This record gives sequence, structure tokens and C-alpha cells, in this order.
Amino acid sequence: MELKLIGILGLTALSGYYLLVILFFHRGFGRLRPAPGQPPQPFSIVIAARNEEARISRCLNSVLLQDYPGDQYEVIVVNDRSTDNTRAVVEAILPRKKNLKLINVAECPEGVSPKKNALAQGIREATGEIILFTDADCIVPRTWARTVNGHFTPDIAAVAGLTTYFRPASMPPLFWGLQAMDFFSHSVVSAAAMGAGLPINTNANNFAVRKELFHRLEGFRKVADIVSGDDDLILQALTKGGGAKAEYAPEKGAAVETEPTLTLKGVWEQRKRWSSKTVYYNRKQALVLSGVFIYYLSILTGILLSPFKPQIFPWVAGAFLFKTALDFTLAFRGMRMFGKTNLLRYFLPLAFLHIPFIVFACFFGIFGKFAWKDGYVKKRLG
Repeated sequence: MELKLIGILGLTALSGYYLLVILFFHRGFGRLRPAPGQPPQPFSIVIAARNEEARISRCLNSVLLQDYPGDQYEVIVVNDRSTDNTRAVVEAILPRKKNLKLINVAECPEGVSPKKNALAQGIREATGEIILFTDADCIVPRTWARTVNGHFTPDIAAVAGLTTYFRPASMPPLFWGLQAMDFFSHSVVSAAAMGAGLPINTNANNFAVRKELFHRLEGFRKVADIVSGDDDLILQALTKGGGAKAEYAPEKGAAVETEPTLTLKGVWEQRKRWSSKTVYYNRKQALVLSGVFIYYLSILTGILLSPFKPQIFPWVAGAFLFKTALDFTLAFRGMRMFGKTNLLRYFLPLAFLHIPFIVFACFFGIFGKFAWKDGYVKKRLG
């Protein structure tokens, strides 16, 4: 009986903690504002591409058509040891675009994340004051650079924006919707946390930093051997201790679309990779997310124990419903803000998968290996 009481009290306390976290995120949403607008600043758009011959042309067609002064932005494609025709595709476009550059990476130093190595080489050649990142499988709007630039007031070190999944014609709607809703939830947290002044995560395919501040951090040097984290870890390092500010661009003109993962196995490996970097988060961010993880783990444990301890089921079910209701308030607010209410129909199905998916992805991402490009790797190289 005492053990049951302790469990119930613990679950109640964690529910209260989760309520405070969601309220904190709602407060952050209330602080998001459209860009005040800024004179054009020199941009360098850096794209790391490895074996992206099927996608890089589509990406460049959007990136090179910005409604931004042509002499104020350049596009740098870093061909990262591709074994397909990525290089040839970019070289065919080069003669027609004076602001397009191609860098070919022949090898990656041992113990260094390949993507960080590629990005670092692109940044080294960049002439812009602001580095804007996207990926080779993304499509950006014409207003992308202009909208992001509008947020770069003198006191802003980094700007992030929304990334969502478009749906390939061959992808089943339910599989796309569940994946899109889960991915969207990451952007909701990113936007809310930045608005609240505690940046937690961002998407590397829609993220911009001031080059001078990036170099002051010594670039990726301190996190070079961590496979993932070319976005979150840099964002957190920039803003650690209040040294610089990050801002989220809520406008549709800053939103990027990317290709979803086409297989269930691919989604699983991707989420493990994302989870693997959380152990390197700053203390405040790690404490917030650790409390959330313990709450999810407690609910999952209670569900698994319910067949053997039926008396705890009402408490566990109540915690699950409470968590789902709070998630809905935040997700729906994000859907309305970003014009993504079409994802609403997928919220409830995802709610039943969300807790076990997050718990197991975190566990296997941190303690196991995950597939990435050429094979299976651990979270840290070397």
C-alpha cells in the first residue's frame, strides 16, 4: 500500500511539473512576433549534400530564386564525398548563377562528424555576415532570406524557422500524417522555448547564425565528434548564460518544407539520432527535458504494470489523459499560428504512440547505435 501511495504521489507531482512546463511554453508562444524588418545584410546560404542527385536541383531552384538582392546573398553547396551525380548536377547549374559556389570534400578527418566537417568547410568559404543553413532535400519559399533577415536586429545572434513535411504522392496519408505531426511537435517546442528565452532545439535545415559569433565559439570544434547536433548544440552554445539572443521567425515566409522519411525503419533511426544529442544539452535545457522524460517513463511503466496491478490503472489513465490534454493545447495553438490545422486529425492517433516512441528512441539513441548515411554509428565518434 505504501509503495502504491508513493507511486500515485510521484505521478501526481510529475503531472504538476508537466503542467508548469506547458504553461512555460504557452508563455513563450505569447512572445513570438513577426519581424520588424531590417536593411538587407550579406547572407551565405550553406547546403551540405551527400548523394543528393535526386533532390539537389529542386532545392537549388528554390534557394536561388530569393526575392533578396542578388549581390547580398550567395549559395554554397558542399558536396560531401558523394558517390552519385550530385557534383555534376550542381556543376551544370554553376555557369548560370554567379552567386552559386561548389565545394567538393574529398575526405573527412577521423573522429569528426561528416556533416559538421562539410558545413565547417562551407562556412570557411562564406563571405556573408550571416550564415543560413538548409538541407539538400528542402524547398524554401522566395521570401525565406528576406524574412529571416528581418529578425536579425543587432542584438540577435541566431534565428530559426518552421520546417514541415510535404507529402510525396506515393506515401500513405496516415503514415505521412503521424510523421508530420510528430515532426511538427518538435518545431512547436522550438518556437515556444525560444519565445520563453530558453532555446532548446531547432532544425538544421532552417537555421541562421551570425558568422562572427559562430567563429567566436570556435565553430563546431567542441562538438565535432558528436554525430548529430549541428543545430541544437550550436544554438544552446550561442545563448548560454544569456550571452546572445535567439529568435524564432513565426511567419509563413520563413517556413521550409522537407521530404519525410519514407520507411518506418528510417523514422525510427532518425528519431534515435535526434535523441542521441540530448545528453550534451546545457544544464537548464537538460533539466527541463529530463523531468518530461521521467513523466513519460512513469506513465509507460504504469501502463505496463496495470495488468498485474489493476488498482493503479485509473491513476495512470488519468495521467495519460492529462498529458494528452495539455499537449493538445500547445499543439493546437501551434497549428493555428503556423497554419497547419490540417494536422489536427493525426493528433489523437499519435498521442497513443508518442510516449513509448519517445522513451524507447531516447534509450536506444543514447545507449545504442543508429543508422546514418554509410552505416550504424554511436552518438559520439572515436
